[in-house]
Amino acid sequence: MRDVLLVNVTLLSGPHRGVKDILIQDGIPRLWNSAGPLPQSLRKIDCRSLTLFTSPIDNHVHFREPGPVAYKEGWDTGSLSALRGGITGVIEVQNSPPYCDSASALKAKDELVKAKSLVNYGFWGNILPDNLDRLREMAHLCCGFKLFMGHSTGRLGVDDRNIWNRAAEIAAETKLPIAVHAEDSGLLEAAAAEHGHHCTDTNLLRPPEAEIAAVREAIELSRRTGAHIHVFHVSCAGSVELLRAAKDAGVNVSIAVCPHHLLLTADDANKSPAQMKVYPPLRPASDRDALLHALRAGAIDVLQSDHAPHLADEKLSVYQQSPGGFPGVEHLLQLGTTLVHRGALSAEFLERMLCHGPRHISGIPLPITQEGLPTEFALVDMDFPNAISASNSASRCGWTPYEGMAVRGRVVWLFLSGSLFQPDDPMMIKPVVSNLAFVQKASGDGC
Repeated sequence: MRDVLLVNVTLLSGPHRGVKDILIQDGIPRLWNSAGPLPQSLRKIDCRSLTLFTSPIDNHVHFREPGPVAYKEGWDTGSLSALRGGITGVIEVQNSPPYCDSASALKAKDELVKAKSLVNYGFWGNILPDNLDRLREMAHLCCGFKLFMGHSTGRLGVDDRNIWNRAAEIAAETKLPIAVHAEDSGLLEAAAAEHGHHCTDTNLLRPPEAEIAAVREAIELSRRTGAHIHVFHVSCAGSVELLRAAKDAGVNVSIAVCPHHLLLTADDANKSPAQMKVYPPLRPASDRDALLHALRAGAIDVLQSDHAPHLADEKLSVYQQSPGGFPGVEHLLQLGTTLVHRGALSAEFLERMLCHGPRHISGIPLPITQEGLPTEFALVDMDFPNAISASNSASRCGWTPYEGMAVRGRVVWLFLSGSLFQPDDPMMIKPVVSNLAFVQKASGDGC
C-alpha cells in the first residue's frame, strides 16, 4: 500500500510532536493540513488510537546464522520475528562460529543477510584474543565492537586487560562503541568451584559480584581510553549504581537493560531452572526494583532483547545441559508498552530507548525527510490487551519465557521501504532493507 492518509497519528518526538495527519504518497510521508483535494483512490486510515515509534532498533540479537547452530533460528525467522514485533532494525552479535572477526567475515555475513533479512540490520564485530590487528579494517563494516569480558560462550571470552586497552583505543580512534558482556571470569570460576557441578541456581554460579566487578573495569576502561563503552544487559543494583555515577561524572558509558530483568525475577527461575537459565541470570526482586527505579529516573539508554533462541526441547533438558538465553525480539516493543502501562516509564522515553538510543550510540542517523517526518515507523495500539504465547510467534525456537503473560500493546501498521503494511500480512512485499553500518558511514556521523 503506497498512497494513504493517516489521520490523528500521535508522534512522540521531533518537530511535529503531537497529533498530526500524515499523507504518504509515492512512498514519501509529509504533513497534511487539509488543504487541496486528495486523489479519490487514496485510502484514509483513522489512527486516533495509534502511537508512532520512529524506526525501533533492537541492538542486541543473536540470529545464529551462519554456522552449526543455525537450526535454532536463522535470519529468515529471526528478522520476521523482529518485523512482526514492530522492530525495523537489528544489530546482531555472532556468538557462535564463524565469528565476525575480520573484514572478510563481515563482508560474507553481509552477503548472506541482505538476501534474507526483512528488517534493516547491522553487526557487532567480535573482539577476540587474536584479531586486534584486524579491528581497523572491520570498522567501516560494523556498528561497533563486542567484548565478552568473561567466558560466556565458546572462545569469545577475553580477560587480558592489555587486549581490552588496545581494542578500546582502536574503538576510540574509529569512533565506534564497544558493547561489553560484563562478567568477571575469575569470579565466575571461583563461584563454579565453590558451588559445584550440581548447583542449579544461576545466581550462585554467576553472582552479581562478577557483574559488578566487570562493570567497574568497563568504566575504568572508558575513563582511560575515551572509548564509548556500552554495557549490555545490566542486571543488578550494584552495576546500575556504578554506571549512573560514572555517567554523572562525564565518563563515556551507556546502559542497556532487557525486559526479562525488568519483568521476571529469581523466583521465576527457581520454578523452572533449566528453562529460565539466562546470562546474566534473573536476579532477586530487589535488583529488579533497582533497575525499574533507574528506568523511572531516565537513567537507562537502551531497551534490548538479547534475543538468544534455543529450541524448546533444549531448554527443557536438565539444568547443566540447558543453554543460557531467551528469545525476545518479537515482544520487545510490546513489553516496553506494558512497562509504560505499569508506570515504569513514559511512551516518549520508551521511544528514546528503542529508537534514538541505539542510533546515537552507534552513530546511525534517524531516517527522516527534510520536513522532519520519519521514513520508517511502527504504529502501535498501546492500549490493546493481549497475552504472549509462543504458539503465534515467528521464532523457530518454539517457546518464550513470557508464556501467558498479560501485556498491553500491539503493532498495527509498519512503514518500511516506502510501503505501509500490517506486520502479520502474509502477502506483504519483502522490504528493501539496508545495512545500518553502511548508512552510518554514508552519513559521516560519529557515535
